[in-house]
Order: sequence, then C-alpha cells, then structure tokens
Amino acid sequence: LILVNQGSKESPLDLSSKVENLAATELNHSWVIVSGDATNLGTIRTDYNKESGTKRTGGLVIEGSATVSRLSVNSNDDFEVWMPSDALLTVEERYSYYREQVPIYVEGEVVEGHVLVKAPSNSNRNMTDYVLANAGENVELYWNEDASVYQVNYAPTISMSSEANQYNGAYTEVALMIVDTQGIASVVVNGQQETSFESGKLYTPASEWLIQGENTVMVTDTLGMTTTFTFKYDAPANYQKVEEVLASIPADLTIYTEASVQALEEAIAQIQYGIGSSDQTQVDEMAQAVQLAIDGLELKGTDEPTDPGTTPEDPYTTPEDPDTTPDQPIITPSEPTISQETPVTPSN
Repeated sequence: LILVNQGSKESPLDLSSKVENLAATELNHSWVIVSGDATNLGTIRTDYNKESGTKRTGGLVIEGSATVSRLSVNSNDDFEVWMPSDALLTVEERYSYYREQVPIYVEGEVVEGHVLVKAPSNSNRNMTDYVLANAGENVELYWNEDASVYQVNYAPTISMSSEANQYNGAYTEVALMIVDTQGIASVVVNGQQETSFESGKLYTPASEWLIQGENTVMVTDTLGMTTTFTFKYDAPANYQKVEEVLASIPADLTIYTEASVQALEEAIAQIQYGIGSSDQTQVDEMAQAVQLAIDGLELKGTDEPTDPGTTPEDPYTTPEDPDTTPDQPIITPSEPTISQETPVTPSN
C-alpha cells in the first residue's frame, strides 16, 4: 500500500479496519494511526524510489501501546513517531534499508527507566536506532542489550545540598548531592579525577582541588551521559582572632555593670560565621568590636545596692542609743504618793 499526501500529524489516517495482511505500507508525506496489533500493515517504510537528496516527511501516531512488524526508513527522511510518554512501541523484526535514527516524540514527561521501544538487536550497520527528539538535553534512550529494549535514561543530577554554605554569591563550604539511577562512572573536579566517590552520600571535593572563583564538576554515568555543574567558590575566612578574643572574656561577668555586660553580649551576637576570605576585613572588625566591649567592662561601685529592690535608709531617722539593749524593757520611775487623809484639828 502506497500512501501519498494522506492524513497529517494532527489528523492521521486510520487503517485499522481497512487493510489486512499487507507486505508493506509506504508513507510519502503521509501519517497513520497505529494502536494495538498493527502487524497487518507489514513493513512500514518510506519512499524507495524518490530522487536523491529530497526529503519525504511522514510518520506514525501511536495511540496507547502498539506493535508493528518492521520499520524501514531512508537515511534522509524526516520520519517521526509520536507516542504517549508511558506507552510502548514494539518492533517485531529487525529490518532497515539504511542506518537511520528514528526520532521518538513523546507527549508528557518520561520516567527514568521506562521502556519506550522494544526492538530486536542488530549488530550490522543497517540497525535502526531510536532517539528522543523532544525530551530535552538531559534525557535520552539507551539500548539495553540484555532485554532488547530502549529505555529512558536521565543524565546525572548535581546540586548543592543544604549543608553547603553560601555567602555573597559564593560557596565557602561545598557539599554536593550527585544522583543517577544507572550509577556514576566518574567525577572530575577542575580536571582532577575523583577516585573515592561513594554513591548516595554527600560529596565534598578535596580543598586543594577548589579554586577561588568559578569551579567545574563533571559527572558521567555508566551509560555515558555527562552533566556539568559550575559554582563560585570563596575559601573560608580566618576566624583565629575571633576565637582568641572570645576565649579572653572574663568567666565571671556578675561583677560588672549591667550596661557594660549588655554591650559585650551585643558585640558577641554580631559575630557571623561562614564568611569567605574575600571579606576577611569584616571578620577582623567583628573581633575588634568584641575586644572593645571587653575593654569597656566596668566594675560595680561599692555604694551600688546588691538588691535593686531595697529601699534606701531615711537619713533623718534618729539612730538608736548604742548602749540600749533592744530586748531590754524600759522602766519609768513612779511619782511619790500624797496622802489624802483629813487633817487633825488641835483641841482647846
């Protein structure tokens, strides 16, 4: 069956109930729906007799999963296969007119490890390959020889983990998360080959491999897909002065005034860690601020009350007689008693 200018990618021709037991179906600028068992279409091929150098477009629109007998695609044809990302195209026999990569266009997001095409292996130069045409640069189909299938493979993913530290746009501490389903074959940091990488664990490059400014990490999985990750690095600042001044803080701060101790605590609270060497001056200034606060500590005065809730003594209160015993009762002498008897009158 030779089809010329039949159907389109948007409205493909449905031959499911119109033909049977064909030897071949030739597509010249034609599109056909394929679903379920479509082996009755025979070998699906492009035009053998076209003029050299010309292109004939066309292809298959897969509905669900489908099975075809053979595919034969000329090397300069823009042949396309459109299918759902979760479907499977099965090609029963190996058969190719010229070596060609048949582009697979998927609708939806493909999942790592999903089998899109099942086709017999073919070690000769006429083997037809299948490639993902619209899934992005970080994903491809790889040939699983043991299962005779083309599976989805994503390139390794590289990202900075939450344990990394970033300051002013540069990382002062590096902790990389490297993930790949197929396994990691190599890790290269600024041209240095890593030999102790452990999959599933955070990766911190050797400090001597890191350079000030932009750094590059290249990760290749066991199927040959490579991901490149770049980041800006700034070596950590030197905090020795900060540690020394903190160690010099007096152990007992209760003997100093509240205001001077508060000034010291505020200076300590301003210390920020994780700063890069490009901002070393900022770290030194933090150490200097703490030192100034230590130098400014003031001892409490002798007349300063230890209990802020105590009421001062009234200066006008008459002091007690030091000779008076507080518990000794005071006895007041009694007045003399005058008799009130009637006076005696002398007799004549």
